Amino acid sequence: MGARMNVSLAQADGPAELRVAVAQDAASGEVRMVGFASAEAVEATLRSRKATFWSRSRGRLWQKGESSGNELRVVEVWADCDEDAVIYLVDPVGPTCHTGAPSCFHRRLDGGEGEVSRALPSLARLAERLAARREATAATSYTRQLLEAGA
Repeated sequence: MGARMNVSLAQADGPAELRVAVAQDAASGEVRMVGFASAEAVEATLRSRKATFWSRSRGRLWQKGESSGNELRVVEVWADCDEDAVIYLVDPVGPTCHTGAPSCFHRRLDGGEGEVSRALPSLARLAERLAARREATAATSYTRQLLEAGA
Protein backbone atom coordinates (compact mmCIF):
# COMPACT_ATOMS: atom_id res chain seq x y z
CA MET A 1 0.00 0.00 0.00
CA GLY A 2 2.90 2.39 0.40
CA ALA A 3 3.28 5.14 2.97
CA ARG A 4 0.73 5.62 5.71
CA MET A 5 -1.19 8.87 5.94
CA ASN A 6 0.23 11.50 8.22
CA VAL A 7 -0.94 12.35 11.72
CA SER A 8 -3.64 14.79 10.54
CA LEU A 9 -5.74 11.89 9.28
CA ALA A 10 -5.44 10.01 12.55
CA GLN A 11 -6.67 12.86 14.76
CA ALA A 12 -9.93 12.82 16.71
CA ASP A 13 -13.09 11.68 14.95
CA GLY A 14 -16.33 13.57 14.83
CA PRO A 15 -18.60 15.25 12.30
CA ALA A 16 -16.06 18.06 11.76
CA GLU A 17 -13.39 15.49 10.96
CA LEU A 18 -15.29 13.72 8.18
CA ARG A 19 -13.80 13.65 4.72
CA VAL A 20 -15.37 12.73 1.40
CA ALA A 21 -14.72 9.09 0.48
CA VAL A 22 -15.16 8.09 -3.16
CA ALA A 23 -15.45 4.37 -3.95
CA GLN A 24 -14.13 3.86 -7.48
CA ASP A 25 -14.09 0.53 -9.32
CA ALA A 26 -10.43 -0.44 -9.65
CA ALA A 27 -11.02 -2.28 -12.93
CA SER A 28 -13.41 0.01 -14.83
CA GLY A 29 -12.82 3.38 -13.17
CA GLU A 30 -16.56 3.78 -12.56
CA VAL A 31 -17.48 5.77 -9.46
CA ARG A 32 -19.58 3.31 -7.46
CA MET A 33 -20.57 5.54 -4.54
CA VAL A 34 -19.57 8.51 -2.40
CA GLY A 35 -19.75 8.59 1.36
CA PHE A 36 -17.96 10.10 4.32
CA ALA A 37 -15.04 8.65 6.23
CA SER A 38 -13.58 9.52 9.58
CA ALA A 39 -9.95 8.73 10.38
CA GLU A 40 -11.25 5.67 12.23
CA ALA A 41 -13.17 4.54 9.11
CA VAL A 42 -10.07 4.89 6.94
CA GLU A 43 -7.98 2.92 9.44
CA ALA A 44 -10.67 0.20 9.60
CA THR A 45 -10.65 0.09 5.78
CA LEU A 46 -6.87 -0.29 5.72
CA ARG A 47 -7.05 -3.13 8.27
CA SER A 48 -10.02 -5.06 6.86
CA ARG A 49 -9.58 -4.24 3.15
CA LYS A 50 -13.37 -3.61 3.06
CA ALA A 51 -14.75 -0.12 2.41
CA THR A 52 -15.75 1.41 5.72
CA PHE A 53 -17.48 4.76 6.11
CA TRP A 54 -18.87 6.96 8.86
CA SER A 55 -22.66 6.73 8.68
CA ARG A 56 -24.12 10.09 9.59
CA SER A 57 -27.62 8.59 9.92
CA ARG A 58 -26.47 5.72 12.15
CA GLY A 59 -23.87 7.79 14.02
CA ARG A 60 -21.30 4.98 13.74
CA LEU A 61 -18.85 3.22 11.48
CA TRP A 62 -20.51 1.31 8.66
CA GLN A 63 -18.91 -1.28 6.44
CA LYS A 64 -20.45 -1.40 2.95
CA GLY A 65 -22.21 -4.73 2.56
CA GLU A 66 -22.55 -5.52 6.27
CA SER A 67 -26.26 -6.24 5.80
CA SER A 68 -26.60 -6.72 2.01
CA GLY A 69 -23.44 -8.74 1.40
CA ASN A 70 -22.59 -6.38 -1.50
CA GLU A 71 -19.11 -5.51 -0.30
CA LEU A 72 -16.55 -3.17 -1.73
CA ARG A 73 -13.20 -4.97 -1.37
CA VAL A 74 -10.50 -2.33 -1.20
CA VAL A 75 -7.45 -2.67 -3.43
CA GLU A 76 -5.84 0.71 -2.69
CA VAL A 77 -6.57 3.85 -0.66
CA TRP A 78 -5.49 7.28 -1.90
CA ALA A 79 -5.69 10.66 -0.14
CA ASP A 80 -5.71 14.05 -1.79
CA CYS A 81 -2.96 16.56 -1.03
CA ASP A 82 -4.87 18.10 1.91
CA GLU A 83 -6.06 14.73 3.22
CA ASP A 84 -9.65 15.98 3.32
CA ALA A 85 -10.81 13.47 0.71
CA VAL A 86 -9.96 9.83 0.00
CA ILE A 87 -10.49 7.42 -2.86
CA TYR A 88 -11.08 3.76 -2.17
CA LEU A 89 -10.16 1.77 -5.29
CA VAL A 90 -12.46 -1.21 -4.98
CA ASP A 91 -13.33 -4.61 -6.37
CA PRO A 92 -17.12 -4.64 -5.93
CA VAL A 93 -19.01 -7.78 -4.94
CA GLY A 94 -22.51 -7.30 -6.32
CA PRO A 95 -24.31 -4.03 -6.97
CA THR A 96 -23.29 -1.00 -4.94
CA CYS A 97 -26.53 0.97 -4.88
CA HIS A 98 -29.37 -0.03 -2.54
CA THR A 99 -31.64 0.08 -5.64
CA GLY A 100 -29.72 -2.84 -7.14
CA ALA A 101 -27.91 -0.67 -9.69
CA PRO A 102 -24.17 -1.31 -10.10
CA SER A 103 -23.39 2.30 -9.17
CA CYS A 104 -25.24 4.89 -7.10
CA PHE A 105 -24.74 7.23 -10.08
CA HIS A 106 -27.43 5.87 -12.38
CA ARG A 107 -29.86 8.81 -12.71
CA ARG A 108 -29.29 11.75 -15.03
CA LEU A 109 -30.71 15.01 -13.74
CA ASP A 110 -30.12 17.17 -16.81
CA GLY A 111 -32.87 15.60 -18.93
CA GLY A 112 -30.42 13.85 -21.22
CA GLU A 113 -30.87 10.38 -22.65
CA GLY A 114 -28.59 7.38 -22.42
CA GLU A 115 -28.07 4.23 -20.44
CA VAL A 116 -24.27 4.35 -20.10
CA SER A 117 -22.94 6.99 -17.75
CA ARG A 118 -20.30 9.35 -19.10
CA ALA A 119 -18.65 8.82 -15.71
CA LEU A 120 -17.43 5.50 -17.08
CA PRO A 121 -14.04 5.64 -18.81
CA SER A 122 -14.05 5.30 -22.59
CA LEU A 123 -12.79 1.70 -22.62
CA ALA A 124 -15.54 0.58 -20.25
CA ARG A 125 -18.17 2.26 -22.47
CA LEU A 126 -16.62 0.58 -25.52
CA ALA A 127 -16.70 -2.83 -23.80
CA GLU A 128 -20.40 -2.35 -22.95
CA ARG A 129 -21.18 -1.33 -26.54
CA LEU A 130 -19.31 -4.35 -27.97
CA ALA A 131 -21.12 -6.70 -25.58
CA ALA A 132 -24.49 -5.27 -26.67
CA ARG A 133 -23.63 -5.60 -30.35
CA ARG A 134 -22.42 -9.18 -29.85
CA GLU A 135 -26.00 -9.97 -28.74
CA ALA A 136 -27.58 -8.21 -31.74
CA THR A 137 -28.66 -10.09 -34.86
CA ALA A 138 -25.92 -10.54 -37.46
CA ALA A 139 -28.06 -8.84 -40.09
CA THR A 140 -28.00 -5.57 -38.16
CA SER A 141 -24.61 -5.75 -36.47
CA TYR A 142 -21.36 -5.53 -38.40
CA THR A 143 -19.54 -6.05 -35.08
CA ARG A 144 -21.33 -9.36 -34.53
CA GLN A 145 -20.55 -10.41 -38.11
CA LEU A 146 -16.87 -9.76 -37.44
CA LEU A 147 -17.00 -11.66 -34.14
CA GLU A 148 -18.70 -14.65 -35.76
CA ALA A 149 -16.22 -14.73 -38.65
CA GLY A 150 -13.32 -15.01 -36.20
CA ALA A 151 -9.71 -14.16 -36.87
